[in-house]
Amino acid sequence: MMVVRVGLEIAPDKEHDFLAYMREESARVRLMPGCLRYEVFRSTDRSGFLLYEEWESVDAFEQFKQSPTLKKSFSVLGPMLAGPPATAYYRAYAEPSR
Repeated sequence: MMVVRVGLEIAPDKEHDFLAYMREESARVRLMPGCLRYEVFRSTDRSGFLLYEEWESVDAFEQFKQSPTLKKSFSVLGPMLAGPPATAYYRAYAEPSR
């Protein structure tokens, strides 16, 4: 499993456009092979957003990274950003047996 966490600061005058786009985008991405979860969260204490993704495997995530869907997202969301995204990637691992 692969988990991706992307912190986004959206320009205040673009928040409505961002949320409208992400409603559509989330529905598209959730239908992609290997997508287990794709959610947008709004910060409770500031103007930031969190994009949280779970992928069945690293390969499924890599396919998404190469997809026209993600390329379109970069071009649409780029002008809405108030700063660079803060992205973190996590791979699931199994703890050793005792």
